Amino acid sequence: MALDEQRGTAPRVQKTVSRYVVLLTVVGTLAVLTGGFDQISRNVSFNTIQHTLHISLNNMGLITSGNTLMTCLSQFLIGPIIDRFGRKRGLQILLLVSGVFSGLTAISTGALTFGIYNFLGGTAVAIPTAAECLIGEDAPAKVRGLLMGIIVSGFSMAAVLVSFVSAPILASGNWRLLFLLGLAPILIAIVAQFSVRETVRFRDLQEKRRHAAASKSNDPDLQKPGWRHLFTQDLRRQTIVVSLAGFFLNFANAFILVLGVEYFIVFDHLGVGAAVHALAFEGIGSLLGQIICGWLADRIPSRHVMVAFLTCGAVVLFLFHIHGGTGLVWTLSGLIGLFGGGTVGSYARYVAESFPTRVRGTGSTFAWGIYSLSAVPAPAVFTAIMSSGHPSLVPVFCAVLIFLGAITFLFGRVIQPNKELEEIAS
Repeated sequence: MALDEQRGTAPRVQKTVSRYVVLLTVVGTLAVLTGGFDQISRNVSFNTIQHTLHISLNNMGLITSGNTLMTCLSQFLIGPIIDRFGRKRGLQILLLVSGVFSGLTAISTGALTFGIYNFLGGTAVAIPTAAECLIGEDAPAKVRGLLMGIIVSGFSMAAVLVSFVSAPILASGNWRLLFLLGLAPILIAIVAQFSVRETVRFRDLQEKRRHAAASKSNDPDLQKPGWRHLFTQDLRRQTIVVSLAGFFLNFANAFILVLGVEYFIVFDHLGVGAAVHALAFEGIGSLLGQIICGWLADRIPSRHVMVAFLTCGAVVLFLFHIHGGTGLVWTLSGLIGLFGGGTVGSYARYVAESFPTRVRGTGSTFAWGIYSLSAVPAPAVFTAIMSSGHPSLVPVFCAVLIFLGAITFLFGRVIQPNKELEEIAS
């Protein structure tokens, strides 16, 4: 085949951590952080918005499910765009859409307008995927896991930031201010325009596509990317494994970040401030876990790291069914962040390495879209269980599902660390 990665040779890629790679890591982390701030603001303000706009608990669950549905749709739609027009352009599109609809959420007047803006604001959670494609292709192989772990930890940084910023804002009842702050992704999109360049691998691929078009080549690897290419004989199994395992994995994050505040208020009888601060402990745990997982994945196959961390995360989630006070909730929140949220640090690397350059954007966003898909029914299911009078079943249900995720990963490829993407694909 015509591609370098099919021959096992690498294009002009970074071998050391240059100043540009550091800059790209910073910009990517800020992109994920600002997008995460927008999304997590929606989750922590759930209770306040519900009462201010007079929306029922079940309807709020449906609205939140709509937000996560848009996350899935944006993941699926942005993938082919990333593979056709570039990783940088895909990231900028997501940042702009996220920032615009975060700002519009601040002027919501009722359930309908809030539901519409909340739905379209779901694009924020797709930002990490595009950012990971950028750094995954430009990072040196020896630190790919660490740098991808740092970028994805931007979401955890956002959780910590939101927990401290939102507590006084929500206490005053001025939840709209949180969404005005959520306009920040627009600024990052502008910064990216002048500081970030397209990846070497994508530029090389585009050059090959131009030559193929001129010579009327029929090489399938140089055709326009599409979802069908993810299910060819060489990619089908890995596509299914990373997508299905990601679907189960996300229930660890869905429990805390989607309705964790509401659960702690209803089941553990915590005040709004104490419940929101639980997200800070989860965010700190995730931040540490994602960097640790990324570092480990540069030394141990990322599949092994994820199986170990997810198994520990399942145990921690199960313990949430115990009725406890502030100390127990904060401790368990930190631990589920470390193990459940931390797994995402290795997952980002594993997904990026599972697909060749020609479909890396499409494959990555497809896998992350299925990952996000679990959060679509989660709010409605969680609120239904809580409304039935058995809220403690929610974490038990999630624990079982993420353990299934750990088992699913065992069917995936064992990808050795410190290899160039072309060596992995060959």
